[in-house]
Amino acid sequence: MSEKTYTEKDVVLREREAFVAGATAVFDAFGIDPWNHRIVGEWKGMECMARARYPLPKVTRARVVQDPEGDGYWVICSGLVRWTMFDNGAGGIDLTNRSRPELLQITPKRVALWADLLANPTEECEA
Repeated sequence: MSEKTYTEKDVVLREREAFVAGATAVFDAFGIDPWNHRIVGEWKGMECMARARYPLPKVTRARVVQDPEGDGYWVICSGLVRWTMFDNGAGGIDLTNRSRPELLQITPKRVALWADLLANPTEECEA
């Protein structure tokens, strides 16, 4: 017998779907038209309510910042400032790598970027 495992995100998305289906059934039962319903000039749809009631889980990941002087991205990996060509931070090379000497050029924009990246190496986002 195989057991299927669910991520927290899967569970939250299923709860949202159930909420929307239930709200739709209630609106239909009472003859309410939710699509024309406006509160203070802003539509409060069932999807918006579902997102508010069932937020996606938050994950902490390494912050990846685009290089202001050229191609690629900067990321903190294992306590080192690394450069990568990919915006997900994969395949980073450290600053001692001589294959891309232009990466070692110190500019005011890069110094500001590195300082900010060292001060805030991670970010929290929805899973």
